[in-house]
Amino acid sequence: MSSIKLESNASGTGIFTIASPNSNTNRTLTLPNNTGTILTSATTTGFPAGSVIQVVDGTSTSTVTNSTTTPVDLLTVSITPSSANNKILVIGSFACQINQTSNAYGQANIYRGVSATGTLLQRQFWGVASNIGGYAPFCLCRLDSPSTTSAQNYSLSFATGSSGTSSVSTDGARYTLTLMEIAG
Repeated sequence: MSSIKLESNASGTGIFTIASPNSNTNRTLTLPNNTGTILTSATTTGFPAGSVIQVVDGTSTSTVTNSTTTPVDLLTVSITPSSANNKILVIGSFACQINQTSNAYGQANIYRGVSATGTLLQRQFWGVASNIGGYAPFCLCRLDSPSTTSAQNYSLSFATGSSGTSSVSTDGARYTLTLMEIAG
């Protein structure tokens, strides 16, 4: 039969008390059969790979219109990874109205950085037929490895897929950009 042994620290002078909660129900605490450190909410180190360390979210309903093939940023959200080994899950969503006088399409993009100078991580297209406008729902998702503990900006942007004859507009619809730091 296994037993539990509590050992004191020779250099410590404090007293640790294990207190039971105020309960009328019997409870069993099963300890894991391995060594390690108890995780607390005071630190982001020690979580197993795949754990969500932090979540940062941005949202807006401002109307943005673009009639060029050059991406225009809708939202930029910043996150500071706690470890260079961690990854950033980037999720962006919005809907836009596409107007045109000939066949055209809209594009949605996620960049690390801003669209003018950043690294393209994900792109989606949605097309409409000649002289017919339409609404395009976009949802983009990408797992990025910035390999740094410096603050990172991620941008959600959109543009037309063909210049001169089309425009895209968020038309006051809500759009969001969510960043999740995932333990590596």
